[in-house]
Amino acid sequence: MCGRVNVNDDAFTRGLMQSLGVSGRHLRTAADIAPASKVAIVREHRGERECVDAIWWLLLDPHTLKPNYRYASFNSRSDKLHVSRSASYRPFRTARCVIPVSGFVEGLGDKKHYFQLEGVQAALAMGGIYREWVHRETGEVCVSASIITLPGHPRLQAIHPKSTPLMLPQNQTGLIDRWLDASNEDVAAFTPLLQPHLPQSMKVTPIDRPGTRRAVAESFVIEADAS
Repeated sequence: MCGRVNVNDDAFTRGLMQSLGVSGRHLRTAADIAPASKVAIVREHRGERECVDAIWWLLLDPHTLKPNYRYASFNSRSDKLHVSRSASYRPFRTARCVIPVSGFVEGLGDKKHYFQLEGVQAALAMGGIYREWVHRETGEVCVSASIITLPGHPRLQAIHPKSTPLMLPQNQTGLIDRWLDASNEDVAAFTPLLQPHLPQSMKVTPIDRPGTRRAVAESFVIEADAS
């Protein structure tokens, strides 16, 4: 589960935005972004790439455009992407996005051990999906989004054994182009992405809890997987 992210205003996030072909002007930065809050996403819309704010919760109440808390949809499990009745099935084929973040928090699930994970000298390009909603009465348009999660990575078992967020390999620009291509429904090409993988080295810091992120032990580095 990826349940907390942060986005820094620094050279790494600006570099990621530039590589994605969008301006960093509209990137929402914050030290702590929780589910149901607003987060910036990069998407292709009407043939153009753009950075827009989205509610970090895929399923909204169509009457209020607020998160539908009956379903915890801030993450979308990779094994549900091919289930035709799942909420993520159609967005995975037509509404993929990149969620730029500087780091994220994971935990062991015991409410005692938490970790801040950050790219080493780099921002992270989270693979996500989104939906666009229109209020039935006012016509207000709202975007919602979700981070795709994969099975647990073998080298992250002592940090969070259940799942790993999808982090797109930033050195494969053609792959990211296909990911953001709204007309590309050939999702079979993305099958390799849905296996646990660390495309870049990660700095890991044990912290007290997600809201404060105070370090309680020395940081260490987990090296990227071999390409």
